[in-house]
Amino acid sequence: MISFKPKEHKTFDGLKGVLYINNNGYAIQNVIAEPANSNTGGMYVKIQQKYEFIQNKQWFPVQLNSDFNFKQISLKNICLTGEGRTYIKDIKLNPELSKKDFSNVEIEAELPTQAKEKDIWNLLRKDSLTEKERRTYKIIDSIGNIAKLDRTLRTFERLTTGKIPLGYIDIDMNRLIRINGYEGLRMGIGIHNNYRTSKHVLIGGYVAYGFKDEGFKYGGDLSYKFSKRHDASIGIKYCKDVAESGEISFYENTGFLSDAYLRRYMVKIWITLRKKKFLQNSLFLNI
Repeated sequence: MISFKPKEHKTFDGLKGVLYINNNGYAIQNVIAEPANSNTGGMYVKIQQKYEFIQNKQWFPVQLNSDFNFKQISLKNICLTGEGRTYIKDIKLNPELSKKDFSNVEIEAELPTQAKEKDIWNLLRKDSLTEKERRTYKIIDSIGNIAKLDRTLRTFERLTTGKIPLGYIDIDMNRLIRINGYEGLRMGIGIHNNYRTSKHVLIGGYVAYGFKDEGFKYGGDLSYKFSKRHDASIGIKYCKDVAESGEISFYENTGFLSDAYLRRYMVKIWITLRKKKFLQNSLFLNI
């Protein structure tokens, strides 16, 4: 067992703790570390890592513990704390794997019903919940329901993706309303099916009307994802619409909070400033 801490009169914020060394290969079996000075402000973190000798071959981490204390966040002199517990099991050393065993990075899981949720968590949870922890979960869930946190998170997600999910279809928020110098006020609607309908085929279309140019615009597209691993798809698209002169389209997200949406806004500002400059000078040269 090795105890460690910074030397006295040192100016850096070091750690203190204990290392447990096993005589089998002189490997670390357990480590505990925390800030040497617990009076510092900010966040206080204490970690513990436990290792086991797996399959009589090598040491491997099996349990990771983290304890947090947010000293700057307090309510009536009670600081916010947190506990993290990670357990690793069913360990297989040096398994025979090939590239076909790996797809794109993703996790798919079916949400359990409320009746089965308790049984599933009890099966997966390494340690049982105390009565205090049960009450904590209940209070946190109650606060979330009162503050409608789930609805807030869903709203923010829709803003970032630019989609409003309605069952098996998505409403394109970018097609609802738009204002520009040529069309004036443009209103429309765009609809696509989502991956709840099909994992490989996406089809949709849109229609819009500009009140200043008094013209209808419409279009549609169809795509097929033939490689889920590489996220590769092929498709066709048709539209009868107006576009910015010299516009270049990239494969990018065009949601409300995307850089592409901000670019369109800046183009509009630039066109306005350019018109003013033309009226003042009557001659300009762009390089």
